[in-house]
Amino acid sequence: MRKKSFTKEKYGIDEYNVFLLALAAALMIIGVITSRERYFGVALMGVALFFAVKALLRVKSKDSDKCRSQNEKFTRDVRYLLNVFFVKPFCALKGGRKYKYVICPECSTLMRLPKGEGHIEVRCPACEKKFVAKT
Repeated sequence: MRKKSFTKEKYGIDEYNVFLLALAAALMIIGVITSRERYFGVALMGVALFFAVKALLRVKSKDSDKCRSQNEKFTRDVRYLLNVFFVKPFCALKGGRKYKYVICPECSTLMRLPKGEGHIEVRCPACEKKFVAKT
């Protein structure tokens, strides 16, 4: 009789699971620190437990397509937020008056365009999507 592997056909750990576990750990630490306010600390611990259980269920999930699509959406959203709040403002300071920086709506790649050209059609070098950007 063959033994069934414990981790066979399981999805495993990805970036979204790491984020959920880090969020759960941070909420637990804040819950312990604020445990003097009884209900707030307990509520934070409950939310942290929810995120930890969700991460554990994703690790043990057999529906790898669903988990993979959730992870792709998460990484795309994180990349977009990083580009909007950190990379784009820094590049705008560095580029000065010569360039405008736009983000691809499909893959969130940051692109540098010359300023003052009006509306131009741009092709993303990463995903090959064409879109119109104002410079």
